[in-house]
Amino acid sequence: MLEGAEEFPLPPGYYGIDSLLVLIAFMVLARLKSVESLRSCAPGEWGKLLGLDRIPEVRTLREKIALLTGLPV
Repeated sequence: MLEGAEEFPLPPGYYGIDSLLVLIAFMVLARLKSVESLRSCAPGEWGKLLGLDRIPEVRTLREKIALLTGLPV
């Protein structure tokens, strides 16, 4: 999953492409149907799964996904 991650450029920031892709994979495994459903989850607990102190806010996650897909925010 992370082999081709270098081909998706993101501006420098705290959350890299690897942590975003792993977060999305965990969301699928947890059967979360939308990014909005992360609002009801504890960001610190999910961050521990990724090796971070917390996961990005929903707004930040939406912006990063829009950058990856090339769609407007």
